[in-house]
Amino acid sequence: LGSNIDILIGLKNGQENGEDIDLASIEEDPNQPDQIEIKETDRLYKRVCMGGTFDRIHAGHKILLTTALLRSTEHLTVGVTGPALLGRKTLTELIEPVPVRLTAVKEFIDAVGRDIEANVVEIEDPFGPAIVDPSLECIV
Repeated sequence: LGSNIDILIGLKNGQENGEDIDLASIEEDPNQPDQIEIKETDRLYKRVCMGGTFDRIHAGHKILLTTALLRSTEHLTVGVTGPALLGRKTLTELIEPVPVRLTAVKEFIDAVGRDIEANVVEIEDPFGPAIVDPSLECIV
């Protein structure tokens, strides 16, 4: 894997159907540096927010949510667009109801297993909590 790729494997204690991996048996790659260079773009924040429609969670949503989780050290707020923001979308009648989308986002965040507080809310304007919560430090 290239040095710009992060892999996050979220496993909660007691998860069934998992696979045991003997980490001691994994050999180091002599071509990889011992130290990973930390760049300015790798910065972490206590409180992060993001928003989206999150209709039928797919790989792109998972990457975006995981990126936000990796940037957060304490709290993540996710705004899920309500009906008022769906006006310009095509085939809005096929978009899942807000409660279904809220639950799907919460379930993904729980499955990743990061030990941070997460708040998943419906938003009715393009800015959501980002402009009313002064404690937020980063928008993903």
